[in-house]
Amino acid sequence: MTLLQEAGVVVEMRLKPQIVGVHPSNRDGYGVNPHDVHALLADIVDVGWSYQEVKAICVEVASDEVREWNAALMAGTNGMLPSFEKAAVRFASLSASHTNQALRCVLARVAHRDECLCVDGCLSLEKIGSKDPLFQDACTLGLTWAVLPATLLQEFPNLATILQAAGNCSGQVARGEHELQVVRRLHNLWREEAKKGPKVDFVEVKRKALRSKPPCAAAVPWMYAFILKFSGGKDADLLIESESFVRSTTTSTKSLGSDLYEVLSTDIKGTVNQFVRFRHALLKVAYVGSLTAGDAKKILGKEMTARIRAADDIMVETRQLVNSLPGCSHCDVRFVAVLGALDMDLATTTLGLAGKKKGGIASIAHECIIQLRLITGVEIASKFEAAALNEASVASQAFASTRDLRKPMSGELAMREINSSGGGLVADASVLIKEMGFWGWHDSGSEGRQGSGDDCVVHSRQCRIDGPSGRRRQTSECVSFFVFDEAAEHRQDRKVS
Repeated sequence: MTLLQEAGVVVEMRLKPQIVGVHPSNRDGYGVNPHDVHALLADIVDVGWSYQEVKAICVEVASDEVREWNAALMAGTNGMLPSFEKAAVRFASLSASHTNQALRCVLARVAHRDECLCVDGCLSLEKIGSKDPLFQDACTLGLTWAVLPATLLQEFPNLATILQAAGNCSGQVARGEHELQVVRRLHNLWREEAKKGPKVDFVEVKRKALRSKPPCAAAVPWMYAFILKFSGGKDADLLIESESFVRSTTTSTKSLGSDLYEVLSTDIKGTVNQFVRFRHALLKVAYVGSLTAGDAKKILGKEMTARIRAADDIMVETRQLVNSLPGCSHCDVRFVAVLGALDMDLATTTLGLAGKKKGGIASIAHECIIQLRLITGVEIASKFEAAALNEASVASQAFASTRDLRKPMSGELAMREINSSGGGLVADASVLIKEMGFWGWHDSGSEGRQGSGDDCVVHSRQCRIDGPSGRRRQTSECVSFFVFDEAAEHRQDRKVS
């Protein structure tokens, strides 16, 4: 940059935030993460604004392609970043991109979680100015940018990648390089090297990828294997779709590590179909939710192949369904969130990580179809409806068989107060007894009071059942007991934990 400035190629200009977009090369094509923008904004307010900490570099915009890329990027943030008027984007940032987007958010008064910076839930320039006048000044007048002419990048197209990488590792007020950015960089580098010949040298790709010293260096070999096998090919369609979902859903600070990327990049033995969609579903679960390498390894077991194939087929079929609708594409921002949620639910349910979830994969697929109907306004036929109803019926019968049917479901639950001593124990065990549908119980005010007949005697965290047979069991903390129902003349076992 110094040489370019000395040669007079680069000029310094103070630019208002509204006219500076994001360059498509920013963060190796990943762009800005809206959650990171809002986190950075809060951090700046906490530590105070400093112009010296911002090294802003941008380039003149010479094509509508850059403007359209920015429009799509902002549209995919669910309103967390303000939209651009197409003609307004005159420059595109290579560094300080998140910082400039934070200034745009303040000016556009977008919604923000920190009420100390907001009025009626939206960012307030005046409120922020009362805390930090310099920050208000930056929002109003903008940053001072080192501006590159568009012709320079046309002549040296790799310059944008070099400058943005230098900005990310310079230690300024910015977000450091994250894993998905490095994954995208590896794909970009592979494309560059592939132009030189049919054989791409991983050593050379790795050397270039690690030039900026990203913190995820140990995972790079497995990331590289993942993009070769499962990114979707030279256009990286699958990778870009996963990036869009993660970017719109959570921050980019999470690190999966080499163990998880190793599993995601490992082929499943005994099958030609490597379930690429399912792998990207796991990638989404890992970044947006929680997934360990041990959980992910389940996909490598032969006993899981049939279940994974069923889930993967649904992921493929729903996207084909969207693409068959007039003017619709599964890559459209309208569908990314719905299809991403479908992927995550199918993956966690298939691997048994979803907890107690109503229904199965057909129910999840049918719910997705309903969401697609609402988005498109089209009465889309659902091939999963019958199976979803059957799953719901089976789940309802299974649940009913495990509970006391003498009382209806509604009205049984009460607020569970937690014991003040901590540990998560319920303060009054009788609440749990009521929820299980037992009747004929009474609360004993003293340890010496005796029950009769079918009484359940409760002492704060202890419970005792006095049945007609005289059998008695007293418990503590985890309440496990027998109730003798004289009318039905059978014993019911119940456990409260």
